Amino acid sequence: MTEIRVEKGGKIFKTKKESRVSIKKLDDTKYELEIKTRVKVVSVRIPHELYEKASIYAKTNKTTISEIIREALKKYLDHMK
Repeated sequence: MTEIRVEKGGKIFKTKKESRVSIKKLDDTKYELEIKTRVKVVSVRIPHELYEKASIYAKTNKTTISEIIREALKKYLDHMK
């Protein structure tokens, strides 16, 4: 476990060793702590047209194709319950 102590609030966050942690300063008194857990890499083949549409959407909405695919898969699986 990795321990991260936030001095002002005194809170302790424990993360697994394989987690990635980033801290972003929002202003003089606020910080954002993001803990990303381990992910699996999956290779997917999609038609060129679909890739191009996803690429344009990602650029327009300041996101990534990976995030688009994750959200689409999550919505699909939630719908299939």
